[in-house]
Amino acid sequence: NVIFPSTIKRIGTGSFQGHGDGIDSNLSGVYLSGNLDLSHMKNLEYIDYFAFADNNITSIKFPNNIKKIGSYSFSGNRITGELDLSNTKLQRIDSYSFSGSNITNIKLPITVNSIGYTSFAGNAIKELDLTSNTNLTIIEEDAFADNNITNIKLPKSITYIKMMAFFNNNISGELDLSLNENLNTIGENAFKNNDIESIILPSNIEIIDKNSFIKNNESNINLKTIINLSEKKFNWYNILGREGEEILDYGNVDDVEIKKEP
Repeated sequence: NVIFPSTIKRIGTGSFQGHGDGIDSNLSGVYLSGNLDLSHMKNLEYIDYFAFADNNITSIKFPNNIKKIGSYSFSGNRITGELDLSNTKLQRIDSYSFSGSNITNIKLPITVNSIGYTSFAGNAIKELDLTSNTNLTIIEEDAFADNNITNIKLPKSITYIKMMAFFNNNISGELDLSLNENLNTIGENAFKNNDIESIILPSNIEIIDKNSFIKNNESNINLKTIINLSEKKFNWYNILGREGEEILDYGNVDDVEIKKEP
């Protein structure tokens, strides 16, 4: 365990990386476990990359003034249950920051505008509701890959869901993106290895990369319907990972029906 004074403004790179193996760490044999309570550190604004990586931390409390959580800062821990960042001033969650734990639910602040590469990958998140995060515009590559997510709700502000963002989850039933009117791009393999049955796309969608909703014996095997509210033509064969090079307006791609209206 470590007891910090409230005056600290920054915890530097690799400061408490597990076993003292951090890039700038001179602390041999350090291995933090249990609850990490930083909530009293009213001046703390920055936690740099690898700061608490590869420990046995099971829960964290953050101070309100925290602005940046660096890449890999809490990766490789055993954080369980809910991760509550809702009362902080975070704007960006950097890459791998909370990957490889056992987080089941997250609460993010309204100030957050980007969820970084692989930041929450390899956890146990089941429900993801980001509708209150109205400044969030980008979900980076692999951000929520390899979780247990069954349902997602995204804010209207979202513009870009990047490659493999929701890869290998349990998203099932209807994926309704119709209210995400600013969503412009869905990246390659973004929803691969789920069990989506129907999809409603928003009216302003411009780009859907290959295999975004790939359907095969392991991925979205029950997908039957895609409702394209944008009226834009896409290469659905490419998007669904099927054979063929045709660009379709509406019609059928094997057993998936592309429709204009619900």
